[in-house]
Amino acid sequence: MIFRKIFIYSMDWLLEFYCINKVRVNLSNYNKIALIGENFCKRKDNPLYGKNLRIYNNGARENLKIGNNVVMDCKINCNAMGKLTIGDFTSIRENTTINCNREIYIGSHCFIGDRVLVQDNDSHPESPEMRRKQSLGLSNGITDTYDSQSAPVVIKSGVWIGTGAMVLKGVTIGENSIIGAGSVVTGNIPSGHIAAGNPARIIRKVSQ
Repeated sequence: MIFRKIFIYSMDWLLEFYCINKVRVNLSNYNKIALIGENFCKRKDNPLYGKNLRIYNNGARENLKIGNNVVMDCKINCNAMGKLTIGDFTSIRENTTINCNREIYIGSHCFIGDRVLVQDNDSHPESPEMRRKQSLGLSNGITDTYDSQSAPVVIKSGVWIGTGAMVLKGVTIGENSIIGAGSVVTGNIPSGHIAAGNPARIIRKVSQ
């Protein structure tokens, strides 16, 4: 019985060690495709944080900049002409997707919750004929989104975005503002305000 417990504990430890090492290797590989600051995805309470992170950058390494002490477990798609910047001490939770076609800026000290979508483009063109051509190209690989409408997204420092929210093209969210869970942000939100709904509307100022 004792040897059985020792064996089980040993296997659990080896499995955890393997998983942690795999996460560290994957995170270090992202340095090849992005400019990443210090202490990337390091959390004392969860050494496996970042295991769900996926970064796809089809452009230059310097087009994707991640600051110091950033923790993220999301998916990032950055097209060849896209420029994405994430500031220091920002946290982006799992199952969140960031699709960058032109330019997305996320400031420092931001909290972005689970299942959030941040996207600076419409994904597909409005024209049915152009969408048809795009769908035909899928067999040759993933099509880009350059034929769709795009506009920069700016999320300034100190912003908190709740679970399941969507931040769409052309939007600027001012400093220290809060976006309610499930909101769809299609217009600018001024600094220091709470906004929620579909489309998101200002509710009140943030309490100091």
